[in-house]
Amino acid sequence: LVSGCSSIPDTQNQCGMVSGYLAPNMDEGFYRVVVTHLDGVPVISRPNYELAPGRYQFTVAELIDSPRLKVKLAARAPKTLTIDVKSSQRYQICAQFNQDKVYRGLSSDYLQPVVWSQEQHECELIPSEGID
Repeated sequence: LVSGCSSIPDTQNQCGMVSGYLAPNMDEGFYRVVVTHLDGVPVISRPNYELAPGRYQFTVAELIDSPRLKVKLAARAPKTLTIDVKSSQRYQICAQFNQDKVYRGLSSDYLQPVVWSQEQHECELIPSEGID
């Protein structure tokens, strides 16, 4: 007889995903972003980041193309977004253009990086791969 048999779920390869490839609704003030750094380390931007569960800091550059945005290029500096990545979740990130007033000059308050969508998504980390 087999007694006391139990299995512990394998959590070693669990992951969540952070994505920036979907075009958010620009009519609602959401625009795509490009990831420049992950936890302070420069990265080549890609559509998806499969990550072990945990807290990550994404540095992003906005891709806002709106005639209402009249800030100088010097004000269009990257911003950071911290995400607590959970297993089996996909987080879609974007820049939220704060359209409540006209932004000019060196104002950097015109945007906030946000998670605009979160959904169930199964993924599994491949042991030989990691964060590039």
